[in-house]
Amino acid sequence: MKDKLVINEHMDMRWHEGKPRIFIDDEPFIQCAFLVISVTKGDPSLADASVDDLAARPGASVLEGKDTVGMVVEGHPITQADVMWAFASSIIGWVELGYNTNALGANLAFPLLKELARVGDPKAKRVLEGEIHDRLKGDHANVSLVIIDTCGDLLDEENWLMLARSKHTIVRWKVARNTPGPALARLAGDADEDVRRIVAWNTNTPGPALARLAGDADVDVRREVARNTSMSRQ
Repeated sequence: MKDKLVINEHMDMRWHEGKPRIFIDDEPFIQCAFLVISVTKGDPSLADASVDDLAARPGASVLEGKDTVGMVVEGHPITQADVMWAFASSIIGWVELGYNTNALGANLAFPLLKELARVGDPKAKRVLEGEIHDRLKGDHANVSLVIIDTCGDLLDEENWLMLARSKHTIVRWKVARNTPGPALARLAGDADEDVRRIVAWNTNTPGPALARLAGDADVDVRREVARNTSMSRQ
């Protein structure tokens, strides 16, 4: 088995410390995992499904590369070389698809894309902003959370407002904790009291939004407004 499988100018795959790992410009970056899912042949719901859609299906599970070595599939024991080639082919396919983040799990695609852009990959630089915008429009909870965690520093006002309109409460919680901008004013009127409580707690929340929350029906929201206001006066 080759010790290193070159993917492109910046990326290669290596078996590192007992796991398949992607290296970027010779630095270990991220380890890989398999998505294991049972599907029915010809299932029409799979036609346009992203990897993240598949991961959300009942029964889906994730295995690290080291966990699959030795498993027997159709009478064939999976080897370390099989695992390496499987991961490498997935990443190569993602590259050939122009870094389309639907082709990989978001928790792998966005950190990779951001790092490739940072080290100077011209295609990554071109597509990163568009991939962020397009995936946020889809309002997939896990994808949105990954984007906030990995690319929060790249989000503009429009991105944050899009996230603040998410149908997923967990996403709006995350936005309330992390956004530095006008999305907080929108979330001050959120239907979920926990979201409003976080907005009241956030020291970046603008004065007019805090004034609105000072009259909130939820006592804990009003308590956070009082605490926040007292801190700003110190």
